[in-house]
Amino acid sequence: MFRRSNILFSGGIAVGFIAGAATSAARGWGSPLVMIDVVNQSGRPAQSVAVEYDSCGRRIVLPERPLASGEATQFQFSVCGEGSYLIVAHFDGGAELRGHEAYVETGYRATEVLLSHEIQSSGESFPF
Repeated sequence: MFRRSNILFSGGIAVGFIAGAATSAARGWGSPLVMIDVVNQSGRPAQSVAVEYDSCGRRIVLPERPLASGEATQFQFSVCGEGSYLIVAHFDGGAELRGHEAYVETGYRATEVLLSHEIQSSGESFPF
């Protein structure tokens, strides 16, 4: 009887571990990346959108890319445990929108929305 309960207990632990590992992998928990989704709802095409981020004592600017009105793109980058980022968008005529700097940790995901006169953040970065 004692031996059977040990086997059942060990089996339950193994099943729980496998379920937790599968959930973690599916949700991206533990990922070393930060993912930022940028959605253009400004009503005009952005000539360029870039992410500037700080981590490991360095400021890094990811390559700029155009973003048509109504479209979305995703930026991914690695941080040394934690860091911060902001979005910069340029439009025709020299107009520029700069988002607010936001705190991130490894595994965080956020959404930034380009509007006509501001960049609206998803509110909080969160682990994905």
